[in-house]
Amino acid sequence: MKMTSFFAIAICAVQLTACSSVRPLSDELGRASRVDPAGVSFRAASGCDYGAQIDGDRPGSINLDCFRFQPKLDKRTAYQFATGRLEDGTESGEAPELIRDARNRLGFVLINHADILCEREKGAIYGMRAATSGLLDFGSSGFSIASTIVGGEQAKSILSGLAGLSTATRTNIDTNVYQNQLTSAITKMMDTERHAILQKIHAKQKLAPSEFSADEMIVMANQYHQACSFQKGVQLLLDAAVNKEGVDQIVRAMNLRQVVNEADRLKVGFAPDSEAFQNIENARAAAILELFEIAKTSNTVSVAPTEAP
Repeated sequence: MKMTSFFAIAICAVQLTACSSVRPLSDELGRASRVDPAGVSFRAASGCDYGAQIDGDRPGSINLDCFRFQPKLDKRTAYQFATGRLEDGTESGEAPELIRDARNRLGFVLINHADILCEREKGAIYGMRAATSGLLDFGSSGFSIASTIVGGEQAKSILSGLAGLSTATRTNIDTNVYQNQLTSAITKMMDTERHAILQKIHAKQKLAPSEFSADEMIVMANQYHQACSFQKGVQLLLDAAVNKEGVDQIVRAMNLRQVVNEADRLKVGFAPDSEAFQNIENARAAAILELFEIAKTSNTVSVAPTEAP
């Protein structure tokens, strides 16, 4: 076998091997594209390892059968505290306020964990883009080199064509998929949807356990977590392409709710009869009024009773 043919075969083999390693490469690039570590704190496993509800999924879910707020001190699980149950399943007899606080505390734990997982998911989206573009560039270069050293006009023509195809594919992915539709567009839709769900959770935190149970909170926390999935982002993005006005309303509603939350936080520092307090209240009322106006004509924006002026 000629040395030039050996080099050509070796280069082509590297291309095929590289394509099979996109996932590990995208994971590393994804980590490089996000903050690392994803969270500012972590909890030791303490005999309660992460798991997954569906076989084959990454074991990154909190196991409520054994998770405890204070692993070395608590005899009951966090879920038992949040549902007002003892270890044997009987009612604990605790005051509703204590059960509500435990429910909210567990909710914050789940939301924080979902945020960390979402940060990893967003990084993976950017990492996949970088890995795909990089490997296609690598493929283009490899096929171009092979076409210059391999013998035979037909082989040269095939390898040159493959090089052009790699370049065209990478350009097409970058221009028509990632830059125009995915990456920043999808992560923006993720953030918008997650923010809307988070607002609904916050609105229910003052409710008694009989009105907002721990299990209902867990369902909403799962919805918050699932809104960070790639497929959900694509779905929301397609909806946006069909109904841009509806998406604009969602984003506007998200900003208005942020104004309301900020007003609630700021007015605590002023006396009710002060001018600053009244200005904040006026801004809050204007934001809620606009929010209600949007909800009247929108199929995607709703207003909870707790958000009434």
